[in-house]
Amino acid sequence: LGAALAWLGGTRALRAAWFPWLYLLFMVPLPATLVDAITGPLKHAVSVLVVEGLHVVGYPIARSGVMITVGAYQLLVADACSGLNSMFSLAALGTLFIHVVAARRKVAHVALLVASIVPIAFAANVVRVVSLVLITYHLGDEAGQGFLHGAAGIVLMLVALSIFFALDLLLAAIFGRRAAADGA
Repeated sequence: LGAALAWLGGTRALRAAWFPWLYLLFMVPLPATLVDAITGPLKHAVSVLVVEGLHVVGYPIARSGVMITVGAYQLLVADACSGLNSMFSLAALGTLFIHVVAARRKVAHVALLVASIVPIAFAANVVRVVSLVLITYHLGDEAGQGFLHGAAGIVLMLVALSIFFALDLLLAAIFGRRAAADGA
């Protein structure tokens, strides 16, 4: 593709297409060893936060590694529940958003948006696991593993994107006020 673009449009065409080329990196799968090295600590952190949070509000919950026991149910925080996929998806969507909308913002604004991607995705994933634990506890194993399990993934991305967009609006207001104060 690069050679064809350079042949048809020269180096100017290659420079103009820098973002699509960079964006294609999101299509490259991460190496399995890296995925394994990242998902283990993420699963552990998610399970600790979920158990501690629900224990504080009075749920009969315990943890053994990444196995969560709530009431009569045992749930495994699997690799898919580590949050890595949501981090990668939010990074792709966040990068596109920054390129299209926020690129005209101040460098500090964009840097804070980029830095927020991982914590937002992690927090949204914790909310997803909490909701699945509560669904399983209150509605049973079939509900927790059925349609609501898949729906929780959609809600996860909606929550993460909502937080990301809200942060963008907050930063725009903050940096907008600073620019107005500096101009006055």
